[in-house]
Amino acid sequence: MDSGPGGAPGSSAGRRALVLCGGGITGAMYEVGALAAVDDFLGAAGGGAPLGSTRFDIYVGISAGSYVATALCGGITPQRLASAVLGDPREAGLVPHKRTDLFRFEPLRAALAGLRLGGALVRSGYRVARGTLTLGEVAGELAAATPAGAFSLRPYQRFLERFLREQGLPQRLSAMPRELFIPVNDLDSGHRVVFGGPGPGYLAEVGIAEAICASSAIPMVFEPVRILGRDYIDGGTGKADHVDVALKRGAELVLVINPMVPIAHNPRAGSGLLGKSDRLRDHGLLTVYDQTMRMAIKARLHQGLRRWQAEYPKATILLLEPDEIDADMFLQNPMNFDARVQILSYGYKSAAQQLLARRGRFEAMCRRHGLSGDVGRLKTVWP
Repeated sequence: MDSGPGGAPGSSAGRRALVLCGGGITGAMYEVGALAAVDDFLGAAGGGAPLGSTRFDIYVGISAGSYVATALCGGITPQRLASAVLGDPREAGLVPHKRTDLFRFEPLRAALAGLRLGGALVRSGYRVARGTLTLGEVAGELAAATPAGAFSLRPYQRFLERFLREQGLPQRLSAMPRELFIPVNDLDSGHRVVFGGPGPGYLAEVGIAEAICASSAIPMVFEPVRILGRDYIDGGTGKADHVDVALKRGAELVLVINPMVPIAHNPRAGSGLLGKSDRLRDHGLLTVYDQTMRMAIKARLHQGLRRWQAEYPKATILLLEPDEIDADMFLQNPMNFDARVQILSYGYKSAAQQLLARRGRFEAMCRRHGLSGDVGRLKTVWP
């Protein structure tokens, strides 16, 4: 999707915003690769262009995108992030390198959860024996005794705090050099909360590491993150786009990158792309869930973008996302660390293909916003 008239030819288009959606480790890598292509397209890799991935006025990061948005807002380029993934020891602290940097098995937490569940089982058995609880109600009693999430994000918060400290970046959202917003969802109220922004106030003074963890707390997988007495979960569980955050701050050019799209697959083609069977249903309930989740995310995202474009007709909203016929993103588990280099490369290739396919439109939009876009700067191989 690319829409909106923007300003008059040759005019300055006002504030510019970058919105990065979620998608796990692989989603973050897709965004880094795609932004490297955008930087090449804009001529920002050399540092002389008026706009590049580290020079937007407003950053909005959702779930895994909140970490990437924070790094870019702090002046860390996609090339540096890619170098860290590729093993450059000088950049080693920029990215998580293993699952235990995000979450790990915690014996004490597991033991306490087991004790709680065991106690609920004993109490339920006693009540069944006394006739005050039916067998059909036992499942509900036991479900209430389970943990709020399979894992805690405390290891991720420690990694993020170290990352910010080592890179000389602030620990608080309000102190970032550019505007950084991290949407989350309040578990108890069911409403969106947006951390960040300029000026005083508790939403701006929240710790960056806490906010990123809260926005990354995927329900059931990770327990909600408690901040100032409230419990927060993944920023992508409600709204998928959050473009309105940037538009309400005066953004007239908004670039949205969404790594999560469903696969458009024809089982009758017999491509063998999916391995043992060409039908998604034959790959189990997790594959079915993954496809339906991606369908929902894309539908909500595109619906939201259409709405905000209608409400802000003078704004230009650009969207980059994988092609649905490409299986690269779908075949990788979002938490697959081993696929990081592959997805980095795919992210660049995917964005470059979209820029080439819509060359005239993207270059015209750049001219309207006082930028210089040139597909001739794109690389054939990256990183």
